[in-house]
Amino acid sequence: MYITVCGTLVKQLGHLKKNKLADQSDLIIYSDGPKNYDNRSKVIEIRDYLRTVDGFNSLRIIERKKNFGLAVNIVEGVTEIVKKYHPLRNEIYGHQNIIAKLK
Repeated sequence: MYITVCGTLVKQLGHLKKNKLADQSDLIIYSDGPKNYDNRSKVIEIRDYLRTVDGFNSLRIIERKKNFGLAVNIVEGVTEIVKKYHPLRNEIYGHQNIIAKLK
């Protein structure tokens, strides 16, 4: 399983780097914490690899101290990104919902 995860990670990062705009893009990676104490060294090894990733405008690694699980990590990560980088979009959607309720 660990080898598969690492292989998939490297492959996906390779695909992202091939994007024409990769060097202009900010890459944000959410690294979940270890599921248990035995997985701690594997998480550290993956994070060490992540710090070597290049080819992007910037790299930000969010290192979770505990294991959030896939679903929570995705939902919280996307929510954080949208709030930080697209606050106007949230405001527009909010106004559309208010207008729809008034009709």
